[in-house]
Amino acid sequence: MKHKYIKSKTLSFYNKCFASRKHGHIDVVIPTTDKDLNKLSLVIPSLANIQHHIDNIYLVAPDSDFIRGFCNKYNCTFIDENTVLDITVKDIDYKPCGMDRSGWIFQQLLKLNCDKICKNEYILVADSDTVFTRKQFFVKRNKMVFDCSDEYHAPYFTSYKKLLGLNKRFALSFVAHHMLFKKSFLSEMKQKIEEYTHKKWVDAIIDNLDPAQISSFSEYETYGNYMYYNHRKYMIIREWYNKSIVFTEYDKMPNKDKYKTVSMHSYNE
Repeated sequence: MKHKYIKSKTLSFYNKCFASRKHGHIDVVIPTTDKDLNKLSLVIPSLANIQHHIDNIYLVAPDSDFIRGFCNKYNCTFIDENTVLDITVKDIDYKPCGMDRSGWIFQQLLKLNCDKICKNEYILVADSDTVFTRKQFFVKRNKMVFDCSDEYHAPYFTSYKKLLGLNKRFALSFVAHHMLFKKSFLSEMKQKIEEYTHKKWVDAIIDNLDPAQISSFSEYETYGNYMYYNHRKYMIIREWYNKSIVFTEYDKMPNKDKYKTVSMHSYNE
C-alpha cells in the first residue's frame, strides 16, 4: 500500500530538541482534521516533554492546504488518510441514535494501522486534542508504559470479546487519549482478530459495532487488554493524571504540569 508523504525540508526546533533523549527512538502518529489544528498547535510543541528521540511525527488527515501548511510549519510528515486503509470514511455506516460516528471509528482504524506507516518498532499514537504537560517516557528496558484510568464503558468490552473471544478484562481502563504501540504486537493482535472472526480485522471491527451504542469500540481498550493478557511482562502500568478542559481555558490554566496530559475534547464545548 502506498502512502502520500509530504515533509518539511527545514531543520526545526523539534529535531534539535528530540536528538538527545535517552529512552530510545519512537515515531509519533496523530490522526487529525482541519478543525483540530488550533489544538494541534499546542500538542506538537508539547511533544518536547516526551523523553525519547522522536524520528518522525506523522499527521494522518484529509488532504487540504491547511493540513499541508501546518505540516510545513511544524516539520511533520503528512499522510493522506485515504491511503492508509483499504477503505475510506465513506465506506463506514455507523449512525447510532441518528448521530454519524463514522469518522470517530475511522480514526481508530487509522491508529490501528500505524504499523504500516512507521519505521520504528515503537509508535506513540496520540489524540489531536491532548497536550503532554509533563516530562514522561513510554519505553524502559524493553517494557512499555501504559497509562490507566478508572473509566469503565461496558460496550468496549463487549466488542473486545467479539473480536478476540476473551472474557477477562483489566480492572482499570486503558483509555488515556494516547498509547504506545509495538509494531510486532499490534500486527499479532490484528492477525488474532482475523483468525477468531474469519474476517479482515477492519471488517471484523466494523461488523461488530453496536448500532444502539454511541461508543461501541475502543482501539485503546482493545490493544491494552490484549497486551495485558498476552504480553503482561512487557508492560509497566502507570496511573494517568489528566485534566479535561475547553480549549479557551488552556492559556489561563495554572500549574499545567500538575497533570501528565490536558485534553480539550470537542464535547466539552
